[in-house]
Amino acid sequence: MRTKQVTINGKTVTVKEKRVKELREQVLPMLLPAVDELVGVDSIEQLFDKIPAFEERIASLFDDVTVEDIENAYMSEIEELLQAFVDVNFFGMKRLLGQVFSLTNQAGLRSLSAAGR
Repeated sequence: MRTKQVTINGKTVTVKEKRVKELREQVLPMLLPAVDELVGVDSIEQLFDKIPAFEERIASLFDDVTVEDIENAYMSEIEELLQAFVDVNFFGMKRLLGQVFSLTNQAGLRSLSAAGR
């Protein structure tokens, strides 16, 4: 099991790897609607109205993090916390997707090169 330590709001938090079942059943259903809500905003006022729910969802991912920690954190700390979560839980997927995108890009370049002849 992978772990990473991150400091947020002066508190050291250990980000622990989740099991695939936990990600599928708990994490993704909780995060995806929150991301959709943030992406679908039309104004800065709407964005700020939706932030408290997003803070609650982020805090619920980590045993040692409270909503107050998220509210009082620097954006760079939240970014580091979420990056650690992705690194710990989706490291293999990130590597695989990077390779898939690279192969797709190479195939596309070959197609363009062949079409230009």
